[in-house]
Amino acid sequence: MGAADAVERYGARFQLAFLFKDAKQHTGLDHCQVRDPEKLHFHWNAALTSVNLARWVRKKNRSRWPMLKRSLTINCSLIYF
Repeated sequence: MGAADAVERYGARFQLAFLFKDAKQHTGLDHCQVRDPEKLHFHWNAALTSVNLARWVRKKNRSRWPMLKRSLTINCSLIYF
């Protein structure tokens, strides 16, 4: 493997780690108590998708990030109840 490939793979791994960290902190990725694989799959998809959408919105408009982060946490917790 060349140096450029190693840098590209490490960068992708780094972004993936941040995605899971943000999902655990802000969207309750690890607060699911279901055992049904379909429901668990839905929970993970909803949490990770909401983080990706929040990142996309943040990229477009940086000034609204604190408000968006707070509403994301509230809305994601309401999805499951």
